[in-house]
Amino acid sequence: IPVYNVQEYLDRCLESLIHQTYDNLEIVLVDDGSTDNSGQICDNYADKDDRVVVYHIDNSGVSNARNFALKQVSGDLCMFVDSDDYVELNLVQELISAMDQFGVDLVTCADDQSKLSDTEYDVIKVDEYDFNANYQHPISWGVLYKTALIRDLKFALDLYVGEDSLFIAQAINRCDTVVHVNKRLYHHVLYDESLSQGTYDDRKYTEVIAWQRIVKEFTNRSSEMQKNCQIAFARRCYSGLIKATKQFDVQKRKFMLKNVRTHWKQVISARIVWKEKVSLTLMAMFGQIYIDLFQTAKRRG
Repeated sequence: IPVYNVQEYLDRCLESLIHQTYDNLEIVLVDDGSTDNSGQICDNYADKDDRVVVYHIDNSGVSNARNFALKQVSGDLCMFVDSDDYVELNLVQELISAMDQFGVDLVTCADDQSKLSDTEYDVIKVDEYDFNANYQHPISWGVLYKTALIRDLKFALDLYVGEDSLFIAQAINRCDTVVHVNKRLYHHVLYDESLSQGTYDDRKYTEVIAWQRIVKEFTNRSSEMQKNCQIAFARRCYSGLIKATKQFDVQKRKFMLKNVRTHWKQVISARIVWKEKVSLTLMAMFGQIYIDLFQTAKRRG
């Protein structure tokens, strides 16, 4: 758990972890140079629960904090939790049960924003994995990994957004089959100052860079898997263009639009809502004219 200036959320997060129905846990907290009371809260929990281990490091960002934590992990299984999130008390038990039942190295679960399938589990061969399906999980939290699977992986330090998407993509690519539990066991908190929210800028653009790398990651996989990655990449470019103003770097906007236009026909066949298909198609056809109209309409409500 990387921790940085989350004193108002941290108790809720840690309470949801120390009271898990599966209690054979090691809870590794990395205080990333917090300037509020977060570090002290971490120490308080370590004093009252010997399963909690705390490290205080100089502030260097969430990716470095996660990389540091991964070096400290001693268990056979590993999970990342963001310190402003919280989880259901049966999260760990449910994911371990699925991992044991299906004999896989990686299990994901739904969060509050997820669309649920009708089945209890989705069992997906990686060559058929679709980052656009209901079960898609392009984030590192809410995932149970076998530690050996990810021990030598690292979160990219040059990505501000999308570093966790790249990390789990690399982990998935090391598997033959993964399992998704169709239960909302992880609660991801969204608020205005979150890394993934707010004004689109160069830092947010790093998500596009991350998905470029993800497409490359699966180059040697099936053509279906490659197509699914390209669709997901085009959707991130579309999303970025919808948010980016004309003050944003023109070459980067051209690059994103080029990828939307390259893959829009593939997007039509994707399992996504029709409104996004129509909007992305109009962007591919009319480019900046459509983007301007879309942004103007959104400002006017």
